[in-house]
Amino acid sequence: MDKEFKNYNSTDVLNIAIEHGVAAVLARVIETNQSQKSFFKDLTNFQLHQNLRNQLIDQQYYPTLIKLSEAGIHFVVLKGYALSHTVYPTPLLRTKADVDIIIRIDDKDAVINAFKTMGFSNPRGWNPTAIINQFSMRKTLSPGVNVDFDIHLRLSNERGVENIITFDELLKAADTNTLQNVPLVSKPYALIHAIVHMLHHRNVGDTVKLIWLYDLLLLCQTMNPDEKQTFRKLIDKKGLTKLANFALNLANSYFSDPSLVLTIEKLRDASSNSELDYLITIETRYQQFKRSFKQRESVLEKWMYIKEMAFPPAAEVYRKYGKKPAYYLPFLYIRRFIGGVIKHLSK
Repeated sequence: MDKEFKNYNSTDVLNIAIEHGVAAVLARVIETNQSQKSFFKDLTNFQLHQNLRNQLIDQQYYPTLIKLSEAGIHFVVLKGYALSHTVYPTPLLRTKADVDIIIRIDDKDAVINAFKTMGFSNPRGWNPTAIINQFSMRKTLSPGVNVDFDIHLRLSNERGVENIITFDELLKAADTNTLQNVPLVSKPYALIHAIVHMLHHRNVGDTVKLIWLYDLLLLCQTMNPDEKQTFRKLIDKKGLTKLANFALNLANSYFSDPSLVLTIEKLRDASSNSELDYLITIETRYQQFKRSFKQRESVLEKWMYIKEMAFPPAAEVYRKYGKKPAYYLPFLYIRRFIGGVIKHLSK
């Protein structure tokens, strides 16, 4: 393997691993390969410090979730935190910047109050309602060390699939055995969510992180026969066959794994909703805006969508440019608007 790495820069490898969320996984692999430890010294040192930091933050996650349960809040944990406990050998191997949970829309105020009693606040300063279906709560342990929660009101911020799986479905099927009193998204639903989440980011031109594809691999490897059958039925019922095939084939192009191939084969003859085909494409900024605008049915919804994108509250502007005197605000809005136009045109 020495020859495989001699033409690579170790700093570049470290930066790519961090960007794609696989630094912890790669560091674990290196532990079993003594010959590569010198080349990956920067990465192993980075991950050593990250593990210490993450252990500190992880100690806050579980007690917070328990307190939410004790407050009578119904929720299901999604994405990285759930997967770190259900499909990864150890939780620290799954990089995560926050904990994602989904709640009933009617419980939003109760959830905000529960987080506030635990010392959390909204880092954004306001809660968008038209452009995204989620909000954040944060507690700062020390400068630069934050405990972050993303609270989702629907499965996705993508209008086309936001209601394709309901909260009640997720709660009914949740894994309540892995972590006591903390419902984690079950593997069949986790695989659907991972597929939709990855394709949404790809559709808007974001980097497809390797860790997202690795999640797909581990879910396919660890699902038992009943879970695989449930996944197949859900894909057929929701018309997600084309999306699932595309995402799983993309993962298989990286990992070439029998479990991915078998999962793909089981999707034969399952139904597909052609209205969701746009998610396997990469759209321009204009195409994204045009589709998202069209998906808002009422005039009020369309106006709120434009308003939150172009003219959000001052808190959002200050978050981007820093706190300024009030008379600077109009100029900051103009700067934000022009910057957005330039960014969209460049894309």
